[in-house]
Amino acid sequence: MKDNEVLTDARIIKLFEPFTLSSVMVVRIACSDLALEGDMALKLFDRRFATQLRKDEKLRPWT
Repeated sequence: MKDNEVLTDARIIKLFEPFTLSSVMVVRIACSDLALEGDMALKLFDRRFATQLRKDEKLRPWT
């Protein structure tokens, strides 16, 4: 780990489904080194899980 890196843990509290182009969830984080605490929205884009895009383009689900 580099000197300017900080590690923390996040716990997924809630998922917003169905996923479209991005996965959205509420995560709970406690990182005193960055003064981050509480529930936060996390939006991730990973085209492998872009359910709506796969339906629109008639692509098979990612496995």
